[in-house]
Amino acid sequence: MHKRIIFTAILITVLGTSGCERISIPSMPPPAPTLTQEPGLTRSPTTTPRLTPTPLDTIGVDESELAGVEIEIWHAWGSPQKEILEAQIADFNRRNRWNITVSAQPFTDWSTLYDAVTQTAGSNELPELVAALPEYALAWDAQDSVIDLTEYVAHPKWGLTSEEVADIPQVFWEQDLVGERRLGLPAERSTRLLFYNARWGRELGFESSPENDLEFRAQACAANMQFRSDSILSNDGYGGWIVDSDPQSALGWLLSFDGGAVDGTSYDFVTDNNSAALTFLKNLFDDSCAWIYTGPDAYAPLAARTALFTSGDLSELTDQDNAFSMAKNSDDWEVIPYPGAEEKIILAYGPSYTVMKTTPGKQLAAWLFARWMLKPEVQTQWTKATGMLPLRNTSMESLASYAASHPQWAQAAALLDQATLEPQIPSWRTVKHVLGDGFHSIFRLDLPLSDVPSVLEEIQATAEDLSR
Repeated sequence: MHKRIIFTAILITVLGTSGCERISIPSMPPPAPTLTQEPGLTRSPTTTPRLTPTPLDTIGVDESELAGVEIEIWHAWGSPQKEILEAQIADFNRRNRWNITVSAQPFTDWSTLYDAVTQTAGSNELPELVAALPEYALAWDAQDSVIDLTEYVAHPKWGLTSEEVADIPQVFWEQDLVGERRLGLPAERSTRLLFYNARWGRELGFESSPENDLEFRAQACAANMQFRSDSILSNDGYGGWIVDSDPQSALGWLLSFDGGAVDGTSYDFVTDNNSAALTFLKNLFDDSCAWIYTGPDAYAPLAARTALFTSGDLSELTDQDNAFSMAKNSDDWEVIPYPGAEEKIILAYGPSYTVMKTTPGKQLAAWLFARWMLKPEVQTQWTKATGMLPLRNTSMESLASYAASHPQWAQAAALLDQATLEPQIPSWRTVKHVLGDGFHSIFRLDLPLSDVPSVLEEIQATAEDLSR
C-alpha cells in the first residue's frame, strides 16, 4: 500500500512541477557596471603556454564577417539577474570593436524556456545563445542543435589561454563537459547547503559545526532535548533539523553518504549507501531530532531557535539575515556542508551559456559575448549584484570588501573544494523532482524504516521510465 501511495505522489510532483524549474534569485539590486578595461575585447599579449591550438578554418569566420552581427540570448532569469544582464549587454554592445549587437529575450521560468528552445530546433527561429541548465543542453544536443565549444576554447585567436581556464574553478568548468565535448560555458553558479545557528550550538555545548553524521545527530538531538526538558508539551518536537525535500538537498545527503543518483551515465538509486543516508535521516525524524515545518516563513525557525539546522542556497542568505533582524536576535549563524558518514558535500549548480547551431558568424559572436561575460571584472559586478559565486578565482581579490560584509557568502565560497555536481543526464530535469518527492514521502507519510528500500526502488523505476 505504501508503495502505491508514494508512486502517486511522485507522479503528481513530476507533473505539477514540470513547468516551474527553480533557480535561485536573491533580492539585491544590481549596481551599474563600472568596468575600467580598455575598449575592445582582444586578450592581452602573453607568452604563457596556451591550450593546443585549433586551426582557424575549423571555425571558418574571417574577422570582417563579425561586423554588425546581431545575436539574441534567451534566458529565464528574474531580478536582479535580469537587470544586471541587460546592463552588461549594453556595456558589451557599446565597447566591442566588431559592432556586434546582443539583445535578450527573457522567459517566465526555466521550463518555458526549455520548451521554447526545443520547439525551435532545426528552424531559423533558434536563438544564437541560451542561458539554461546544463541538462537542457544535453537534450538539445541530442537534437543536433548545440555547438561543441572545444575548438572555440582552444582557438589561438578567439579562445581562452590555459591561465584563463585554470582561473575558473574546476567544479564549474567540468559541469558542461560531456566526454571530450563542451556544451557550454558557466553562466552562473549557486550552491545548496545547511544553515546553522552557531551561537545556539555553542550554548548547547558544541564548539563548532558538525564534521560528520554522528556529530550532526548529537547536536540536533541536543537542541530537541532543550525543548523536552521544559513543561510545555506542545514544543517537544522542536529543535534539530527541519526536513527539506528540495531535490538538491536530497541529493546532497545521498552524496555525503557516498551514494548518489547515478552510476556512470545511468540512474542508480537502489544502493546500500543511499539506504544508509535515508535511514539515518528517518531515525533522526523518529527520535524528534528532525521535524517538518509548515509555517509561512521558512527563515523564522533558525532565528527563533526552534531549529538548529535548516537548508538553503545563496539566494536565501539575505532573507535569513533579515529573519534574525526581525526577531531581534544577534546570534551568529553559518553555512555548512551536508555532514555525512563518508564526507561533507555541497552542490554546485546553475545555468550555462549554450551556443546554438545557427551560422558560423553568429556562433562566433555568441561565443565572444559568453567569453566576455566570464571576464573577472564582469564576474565581480555579477556577484555584487546577485550574491552568486564568482566564476573566476581572480575575482575574489576585488570582492574582499563584499566578503567582509557578507560572511555567510564568504563561508560558502570557501567550501568550493567540497562541491560536487548534479547528474549529466537529460532527464534529470524531471527525475530530480521524483527524488525530492520520494525523499519527502518518507517523512510526510511517516513510513517505517523497513519501507526505505521500496522508496528507492520506486524512485529508480520512475527515473528509468522518464529516461526512455
